[in-house]
Amino acid sequence: MKDIDLGKEYVIPSPGYRNVRERAGSEHFQEQEGLKFQQAKYKVECQDALETAARAEGLPLDISMHSQLRMLDEHHHKGKYHHGLNLLKPIRTTSKNQHPVDNAGLFSCMTFSWLTPLARTAYKKGELFMDDVWPLSKHESSDVNCRRLERLWQEELKETGPEDASLRRVVWIFCRTRLIISIVCLMITQLAGFSGPN
Repeated sequence: MKDIDLGKEYVIPSPGYRNVRERAGSEHFQEQEGLKFQQAKYKVECQDALETAARAEGLPLDISMHSQLRMLDEHHHKGKYHHGLNLLKPIRTTSKNQHPVDNAGLFSCMTFSWLTPLARTAYKKGELFMDDVWPLSKHESSDVNCRRLERLWQEELKETGPEDASLRRVVWIFCRTRLIISIVCLMITQLAGFSGPN
């Protein structure tokens, strides 16, 4: 992704605000008492409000960043939970991701051993700086989750219409899998704690 100058303001067009250009060419021939009318061509060009405002303010439209976000959206996995279930395998091939938690498996998550390099760095230096901490995992980034929430909202609008769309239902669909798994794990932990020896 190209570096963005922080001194400049950028307008990133979203999928809802695309540049709309309609070109309609139609030929109307009518005969009236042996005479033909001339060909009429209609050409309508209209820009959306976001692009017009950006051009009026002199802001650049950074479309390259938008296209890269769209490319991330169009990348389909084998299944909905393919990445998460793949991490449960005890022996697997992993690729180097920017955050170690993306490579962490079941035992690594249970023991927090994926934090070992960070703990070792803190022990050697005596303190941690922002450069020592990894960037955010791409699966937890706001870009990915915002696009997913927006996709769920658009599906809700298509199914029920704007009048009956429910944000509560969309938020429940957005986080229900993690919530249900967390509740089940908490119940198992509580039951194991109560049934254990005192």
